[in-house]
Amino acid sequence: MKKLILFFILVSASITALAQKPTMKPFRLEGTILNSDTIKEVNISIFWEHTISSEKAKVINQKFVFEGGLEHPTLALISTNNIRQEFGVWLVNDTIQVDFEVKKREAGSLYLHTKKVSGSQESIDFTTQIAPRNAMQSKNFSDAQRKKMVYQSLEKYVNEHKGSYLSLQNLSNEISFGECDLSSLEDLFERLSEEVKLSDSGKYFKEKLAKYRKNTIGNRIPDLKIPNQTGDSVMLSSLIKGKTIISFWAS
Repeated sequence: MKKLILFFILVSASITALAQKPTMKPFRLEGTILNSDTIKEVNISIFWEHTISSEKAKVINQKFVFEGGLEHPTLALISTNNIRQEFGVWLVNDTIQVDFEVKKREAGSLYLHTKKVSGSQESIDFTTQIAPRNAMQSKNFSDAQRKKMVYQSLEKYVNEHKGSYLSLQNLSNEISFGECDLSSLEDLFERLSEEVKLSDSGKYFKEKLAKYRKNTIGNRIPDLKIPNQTGDSVMLSSLIKGKTIISFWAS
């Protein structure tokens, strides 16, 4: 009991509060860096649709606390001046406990490894989804097999968590990864709750989807000015009439 009381006394001095809007709901992130006594301060970067907000917190006896407000669950990265977290933490309007370890890559750089997450099931889900997703990439699956497995995994989570912003984050990630066709991702998006679909993150997803759909292989690329061999600017359309292949190269 004395240790528990001491912990709360110590971390109370290290709490950093993020500015809150009236519509925001509070979150609390309690972190422990298990194998390092040298880290005295950490940064937290919270990712929104078009912006990143950053705050700092003191580390006392390997422990730190962040408190603030969220409009909705989102991704955050914990770091120091020379150590970055590998995957991030999924912040929710709740209390989340995370144990970190400092590890070294083969190249020699250090990173924060998330060893254990507790408190919020959605935050736990974010971490536990990473290993199976990476396994799909590392094992010798065909493209068709991998796409099928990725889609089945996404579909299962979306169907079970239609009101989850993590479901939306997973779909948004897959646009960039390119493992699922865009029509499938759009279909899964439509299964989400109206609150999620109509949120700023939902609107951003639709914009991102439209952008990638516009640049899908087989579509006509937008016209633009480029320099020709003599350095004069010409319209791309004037160079490719009747042609279907463009080769871009650099020295």
